[in-house]
Amino acid sequence: SASIHWQQVKAHYVIQLHGPLGQKSLRIEGSPKLVTLKEKGKDPVSSSSAESLFKRTTGWNLPLKQLDYWVRGLP
Repeated sequence: SASIHWQQVKAHYVIQLHGPLGQKSLRIEGSPKLVTLKEKGKDPVSSSSAESLFKRTTGWNLPLKQLDYWVRGLP
């Protein structure tokens, strides 16, 4: 399981993902043109695409563009 903490003001967002028992924690900060992923103990990594950045750094496919709909339970 994982927990998600999402903050958004207009087009700028911050998503914090925490794994079970605090094993892993990621912070994703984004705006329409730049997304930065921060992981404890590693240098921040940036890209223009949240999905490709997340896949490249974690190996997971996460549809971040649709995540706000999923979190709120919207189709």
